[in-house]
Amino acid sequence: MKNLKILIIRNARFSNSPQILPNCLKVLDWSGYPSSSLPSEFNPRNLAILNLHESRLKWFQSLKVFERLSLLDFEGCKFLIEVPSLSRVPNLGALCLDYCTNLIRVHDSVGFLDRLVLLSAQGCT
Repeated sequence: MKNLKILIIRNARFSNSPQILPNCLKVLDWSGYPSSSLPSEFNPRNLAILNLHESRLKWFQSLKVFERLSLLDFEGCKFLIEVPSLSRVPNLGALCLDYCTNLIRVHDSVGFLDRLVLLSAQGCT
């Protein structure tokens, strides 16, 4: 899978979390992602779309390597409690946090994203 650019996983159950994800991914769309974090060795410098609907994600690694990321979608991630600084995600155009019911903090840097055109947090408490 060293040349894999798009990974879409839907309606699948996994007993273990992924140990490795290809660094060349441009799209990671994994509904129900089973782990609380992305693999530590994952270097997503080419990633443009990260869609982890209803995943078990609790936090995501430092976003300094997400320079090409344009869409970040965590809809329904009930374990997500905080969105860290996004100041190093200059191309982010859309951030979806709908129904992240345990989300308590979104870093102030979101307000300084020049390309952000959509910020959705419907159903957050």
